[in-house]
Amino acid sequence: MSSRSVLAVLAAALPLGAWAAEPAPAEAPPVVRPKPGVTQILGPTGDGVHPLRGARGLALDAKGNLYVAGHGTNNVFRVSPSGRIEQLIDGSGDGQTRLVGPIDVAVDPGGNLYVLGQTSRNVFRRTPSGEIRQILDATGNSTRTKVIHPNHLDVDARGNVYVSARNAVFRVDPEGRASIAINEAGDRKGHKLMRPNGIHVTADGTVFVVGARSDNAFRRTPDGAVTQIADPVAAGGARKLWFPNGISADGAGNAYIAGNNSGNILRVTPQGEVTEIVGPVFEGRALGACSDVEVLPDGNVFFTRLGARAAWWLTPAGRLTELIDANGAGPGQMLKSARGIAADGKGNVYVSGAGSHNVFRVRLDALEAAPETPEKQK
Repeated sequence: MSSRSVLAVLAAALPLGAWAAEPAPAEAPPVVRPKPGVTQILGPTGDGVHPLRGARGLALDAKGNLYVAGHGTNNVFRVSPSGRIEQLIDGSGDGQTRLVGPIDVAVDPGGNLYVLGQTSRNVFRRTPSGEIRQILDATGNSTRTKVIHPNHLDVDARGNVYVSARNAVFRVDPEGRASIAINEAGDRKGHKLMRPNGIHVTADGTVFVVGARSDNAFRRTPDGAVTQIADPVAAGGARKLWFPNGISADGAGNAYIAGNNSGNILRVTPQGEVTEIVGPVFEGRALGACSDVEVLPDGNVFFTRLGARAAWWLTPAGRLTELIDANGAGPGQMLKSARGIAADGKGNVYVSGAGSHNVFRVRLDALEAAPETPEKQK
């Protein structure tokens, strides 16, 4: 049968008008509406020469420069207030020891940058002149305690560096001498510190740390006294703290704890009073796990969540405002897996996307006014 005959048979078998039917229109793509005041300031292309993958820890210096750890590309970038991007350290580390999997960064008042390599289990210091030196290695230097799965670091005003690792909190002084600030014994009164997973250090050397497996938090004063300040039921009879993942403190000494699995933020006063100030449900909707928290001296709280509603701002008056969601800055600049957060106290908040390999700046003055909604709807 010829091809012409085949077409004739098909035409006779099909309903009248079937040949002229138009295909169904494609569904319109969803409208992407980024939050106001959101700008991507660093993307997967990095500085145009060196890429960025797995953006994690963030830090700000006194001049407003932002430092970003590239966990997947073994590097750290600096973004100036004018937008200039520069790679400061790469996987070669100090030229003798490698940097692998940088997960967190910190800056001291002198402008020294500290970089924590999670996979290489070490810490590097980079001076303002560009000199790079390893100050803590995987052996724990002279502490006789190996550095196992390090995750966060911070620095005090004197240049003492503190590192939370799975097995202990390490301290390295400006001369490079290492010691154990807190070990698994915790406060040595029966409250253990298991899997430290977040650390905050104040200017005077007070250390706040959370235990992800012990579901608690501790404070270590400069004289070495260690006190448990929160436990799994610290905010009431129910389990309110589960797998904490971050901690910060304000100018009055209040500690703020991010509960990853419990999806909440707790505030602990210097007197030990614990309050859940942000819960796992807001306006009837369950929210994602809290992954990091940053608090300014004036008590403004900023925190990230791993879900679509990615970062939030809680004022001292109790107003909760969403800063940024999964839409990021719009098409091609989305936000996935918000991990790090930093605030400069001048109305700018920075959020890193570990899954989207980018960093955003959110201008608080550009946000739409949010209703006065203290989060009591838990």
